[in-house]
Amino acid sequence: MNIRLSLLVAATLVPSASAATVPGTGSVTVDGTTYGLWGIESPALAQTCSGGWPAGQLAEQALGRLVDGKTVTCEARDKDRLGRTVAVCKADGVDLAESLVREGMAWARLGMTRGYVVQEAQAASRFLGVHNHHCEQPDIWRSKNEQFQRNEGGGSGPE
Repeated sequence: MNIRLSLLVAATLVPSASAATVPGTGSVTVDGTTYGLWGIESPALAQTCSGGWPAGQLAEQALGRLVDGKTVTCEARDKDRLGRTVAVCKADGVDLAESLVREGMAWARLGMTRGYVVQEAQAASRFLGVHNHHCEQPDIWRSKNEQFQRNEGGGSGPE
């Protein structure tokens, strides 16, 4: 009897999980809720870097590959300045934001506790992704390209 009750309680404490879609470069939608990925800055979807390298498109594709066919769970951390939920999201247990930073498809958001600064330094030292193509930080790029709004994509944290 106690084992059944324990299993029932444990099942109700597990965060909901399901397949995810990728509505932008730094966000995922799970069960109808869109989450910005906590602790990172992703290139704007339309952002290109030196030589026309399509940073935003490639970051979106990388995130799509990370969630494709996997069970995605998100743990809300905060709200950003626009009121969007920011979360740590995992696909089959793999942290999506950390994976993007490791691949050079996003930057660690500075000032975040337990952020991904070490992973970014490793990607930069191997000249991966944005670190190999002289990409500007997304906020700088957006300020020069005002037609692209801040909410176009990009993971983040509270601002």
